Amino acid sequence: MSNNILQEKQSIRPTPSLEQQLRLCKKKLNARHAIANAFLKTRGDEVYPLTLSILRELLRSPLACLGYEVQRNEQRGLPVAECVWELSHPLNKRTAHRQRQSWNSLWGRDLHEKEPLLSNTGLQGQQGLLCPRRLIIAPLLQGDRVLGQVAVANRDSDYDVEDLELLRALCDSIAPLLLGRLWIHRHFSRLESTIEERTRELQKSLLALKSAQSIGRIGSVELDLVTGDLHMSEEALRIFGLEGTSIDQLPDVFNGRVHPDHRDDRQEALRRAIETGVPVDKSFPIILPDGTSRWVHERCELLPGQSGEHDQMIGTFQDISEQRLRHERLAMFSMAVEQSAYWAVITDAEGTIIYANPAVFQLSGFSGDELIGKKPHLLASGLHPPEFYEELWATIRSGRTWRSIIENRTKTGDRLLLDMTIQPIKDGHGSITYFVSTARDLTAEREYENRIRHVRDHDSLTGLMNRDAFVATLESGSTPPPGKNCGTAIVVLDLDRFKMLNDVLGNTACDEILKHCASRLQALISSEDLLARLGSDEFGISRGGFSSSTEVAAFVGEKLLKAMAEPFDIDGREVTLTASVGIACFPDTFECPSRVVEQAHLALERARSMGGNRYTFFESGMNKHVAEFVDTLHSMRGALARNEFEVHYQPYIDLSTGRPAGMEALVRWRKPGGKLVPPGRFIPVLEETGMIGEVGQWILRDVARQLREWINHDLPVLPVSINISPIQFQDRDLPAKIQEVLQHHEIPSELVVLEITESSFMEDLDYTKKILNCFQTSGFKISVDDFGTGYSSLAYLKKLPVDNLKIDISFIRYIMTDPDSASIVTAIIQMASSLGLRTIAEGVENQQQYAVLRILRCDFVQGFLCARPMPAPDLARYLSAQLTSPA
Repeated sequence: MSNNILQEKQSIRPTPSLEQQLRLCKKKLNARHAIANAFLKTRGDEVYPLTLSILRELLRSPLACLGYEVQRNEQRGLPVAECVWELSHPLNKRTAHRQRQSWNSLWGRDLHEKEPLLSNTGLQGQQGLLCPRRLIIAPLLQGDRVLGQVAVANRDSDYDVEDLELLRALCDSIAPLLLGRLWIHRHFSRLESTIEERTRELQKSLLALKSAQSIGRIGSVELDLVTGDLHMSEEALRIFGLEGTSIDQLPDVFNGRVHPDHRDDRQEALRRAIETGVPVDKSFPIILPDGTSRWVHERCELLPGQSGEHDQMIGTFQDISEQRLRHERLAMFSMAVEQSAYWAVITDAEGTIIYANPAVFQLSGFSGDELIGKKPHLLASGLHPPEFYEELWATIRSGRTWRSIIENRTKTGDRLLLDMTIQPIKDGHGSITYFVSTARDLTAEREYENRIRHVRDHDSLTGLMNRDAFVATLESGSTPPPGKNCGTAIVVLDLDRFKMLNDVLGNTACDEILKHCASRLQALISSEDLLARLGSDEFGISRGGFSSSTEVAAFVGEKLLKAMAEPFDIDGREVTLTASVGIACFPDTFECPSRVVEQAHLALERARSMGGNRYTFFESGMNKHVAEFVDTLHSMRGALARNEFEVHYQPYIDLSTGRPAGMEALVRWRKPGGKLVPPGRFIPVLEETGMIGEVGQWILRDVARQLREWINHDLPVLPVSINISPIQFQDRDLPAKIQEVLQHHEIPSELVVLEITESSFMEDLDYTKKILNCFQTSGFKISVDDFGTGYSSLAYLKKLPVDNLKIDISFIRYIMTDPDSASIVTAIIQMASSLGLRTIAEGVENQQQYAVLRILRCDFVQGFLCARPMPAPDLARYLSAQLTSPA
């Protein structure tokens, strides 16, 4: 059959031209050369798939097969072939498959004729992937003996005689090579067994070496200096992230892993090592494919070759990233301690100073030579009793940590207040070897707090005590001892017609008058007496040592009023004033100092009603204020039921945009007839009687109702701040009550800001924190109202979940004229910013204040300059205009 096909092809194909013959000859030579190289360079049976791959490529065939004899079946007289398949298929691009089968198989047919087979019509009756559609089969001959066969098949185009001639030529090359392979296979099987055993032993050793390298994170490397070949162990490849990198690309990729800043330096070290023989010993960073970095330590040495020349370099790479990280952390910690503003001292177990950071020298004024090797008592102030230090040493020598506020002295004797912690350091046996002392300097902080307290408690214009501090000081002291008829007098002095004078002379001149008045009054009292500015032009005096009201009258009439009547020189202009004075005495009146001050005010009102320029003692018949209080209380009891209360809203402005950012809800009382009662008149009554809780809940309901109305009508809505009085704040059910109202009206908590005065926070910090956490969990924002006027430390701001600070109006009023007020406002804004809080300035009334607050980066401003409090309908129109107009 093969002769017929071959003759048919030869009859169809014209005689090849010389050019075609030369091309075929060239193909034969190239193919023989490639196959010979495959047999020479390829180990073991892998030569056969490689040979078939070459055949497939030369003859453009998806399928190639090589069959060769491995044994004979003596019973049947037939040889047994081992076939190696090499095929290309869409589901498996390259597959090598081996199987043993009878020589008289699909691919063994017609071999007894020792003739090639070429068929472009396929073989009938065959199914499956290996069923040939077109094929060429050529024998592998050794003389007359058939050693095997080579076949290619399934090409898309027909095979021709040239293809057959090429395959036969290749078979002539493969036959002797195959014979040699078979001889080697048969005669070296024992050697292969030995090699396999040695290989297993070597693999075991290599596995142990691999494990040791992995544990130590050390990889080995070999570099052929002649060929440039680079061989790296698995651990070295892992360290450099080179797993899967081909050998020919390994040198370039390896060098690319070295950090660019260290690449030239490493190359220079390698060059120097090659020239001088000095080993390479250096560390450098590498960059992995994922962008992370790693530090390695390289050690390389040169090895001589057979010629005696150094033609090979071997070495190791160790991953030292963790060691480097520990070293960097230690250096970072050391630098942090060295550069820290915190005090750090280390002593030995006996308390001798062996280390002090620069902050210690800066704070104490001592040099290193003056402190190192000395005992810490060199810094003692002498203000602490011996028991203080005894407790300190007993604590740390027992292995416990000691912490307290300690007052030391600097080299110059100045006060040095430290918040100190001393930690014992133990060795591996549990013995104390060192003491580490760290401390924070509280000196400036305490001075700052004292300054804040002074500003809070004192009038910024005159420097005198303010009203709150005056009353608090009176209440903190003891009442006069019994038996004295009139020990202490409370005197309240008010300048007559001062408002009119202010309108004529202006604020600056009147401020000078008030400072002169303060100076004159200060000169009339002793250091044991109290003097305060209670209001705009109102001063309060607490003076003791009187034996009768006659002495009090003499002091007031002959000294106070006379001093006030002396002319004032204001910028060359002489100004004359008179004053009205009210007097109340201990213990003739009431035992509570705050009530005595109120009684003195009642007496003052009496003096002013009599024309001024006089003094009046408090008498029970003067208790007009009490009568007004009762009258107000009686009127208010029905006000809530009669819907006489109403809520006005005052917007506050975002300084970054100039637009409204929120609004404060303010209660107003409109009596029958339409007259509004001043808030200062009825709110104290609400608070003192406890009615503020009921009214406060009404305000919350009205605000929620109004918000729902605005939302339903698609009107602009901003967060509303609602004041929570100290009495309301003590209600443990307050969070639940507020949440109930908002849920009823379907108002999100984000639209409600709860304003709580600073003084409310400090009565019970644990309770305060619990309540505020409830508010925060529910989504409410918290504002601290009248910030800066309370008696608390600023430390609570770090402990409580607050969002906004409302700077008290008393600081904003004098921000342009009083440096202390400006400093306090600046400090509050900066402190709030550092804590992530926002600031709202109250009482902004002019453009100068607005501009300064904007420069200081205050967040919001509220006051008459921006908008006055207004009813809900007016506010809706205001917001519509402000929020829809161009910015």
